[in-house]
Amino acid sequence: MAVSKRRACIFALMYSSNFLTSTALIFLNKWLYQHYNFSKTLLICYHFFCTSLAMGFCCLVRLVRFKRLPLLRILPVTISFTVFILLTNYSLDLNTVGTSQVLKCLSDPMLVLTQAVFYSIHQPKSVKISLIPMIAGVIINSSYDIKFTRYGFFIGLISAMVGTHYTIQVNRLQSFLHVTASQLLTYQAPLSCLLLFIYVVLSSPQEFLKIHFTSSNYIIAMATGLAAFMFNLSTYWILGNASVMTFTVFSKTKLCATVIGGFIIFKEPFHITQLIGISLTMVGVGFYSFAKYVETRREKFLLPKIEESNGQYSLPTPLDRYRKKSESSDLPRLLGSFKNGRYDTV
Repeated sequence: MAVSKRRACIFALMYSSNFLTSTALIFLNKWLYQHYNFSKTLLICYHFFCTSLAMGFCCLVRLVRFKRLPLLRILPVTISFTVFILLTNYSLDLNTVGTSQVLKCLSDPMLVLTQAVFYSIHQPKSVKISLIPMIAGVIINSSYDIKFTRYGFFIGLISAMVGTHYTIQVNRLQSFLHVTASQLLTYQAPLSCLLLFIYVVLSSPQEFLKIHFTSSNYIIAMATGLAAFMFNLSTYWILGNASVMTFTVFSKTKLCATVIGGFIIFKEPFHITQLIGISLTMVGVGFYSFAKYVETRREKFLLPKIEESNGQYSLPTPLDRYRKKSESSDLPRLLGSFKNGRYDTV
């Protein structure tokens, strides 16, 4: 019981940290874009530079146990993340914000399809149904700002595909390499920072000259760097300890908070369609949470799974569950059997 309570507290801490730092990061970045001429790519490069320093410090003081990992395993994830960032920024340049949000929703059905086809992970029907109001809510929320172009749609679609691949690989790598989120991030953060820095130097070196540093600028830059470190760490932890679909659904709540925060902090216009969209999205999130709750209880045998036999549906009895468990048990092999009054192993 104590272990489960401790695990629940860690989950609550990581989810709340991810939610708060993600929302704070969006508003701090927006402030830097508007007032200090930071470019999007250079700012993300700076975020990973701060994350690299923080992870290095954690390893130095033994808060994180450093583990050697094969670079060839980490490099594909790093490259896919870098491409995802560049395509996302390019999509924002080609499309309106509303169009970009709608195109991001394509990652949800892509995720379900990719997991089913390539990894044999099939989502329950209730989870698939819960995605419908979430996606519809995002589309309605962004309907006032949707404007499609053929090239912009193509870039947004590729960005969603790369983002889906990146999130799945971060989840799988932690299990495959037997590493924690912090150990994986210790490798991936400096590599991502290096690749983004090389891209900025080669494509637009004048971006470094546009930055004007002031005392308030330093404070906000330090705040956004700290928020980026906490966001990256909590994101990797959630992807490693929960399902990728759960993280995708959780991201929808952050989108709703961003829209509301933009109205309160930056006095952005708020349409009635946005309120309808946010409400519909949260209904989908609530339905997904309930579906996962029912699935968890069923796995713990608190709710029996309905079985099908010859077109007939029935609830298994306790005796049926005992027989099924006994048939799949390795007890005879491990304990052996008595034959002719003596013990022979099987």
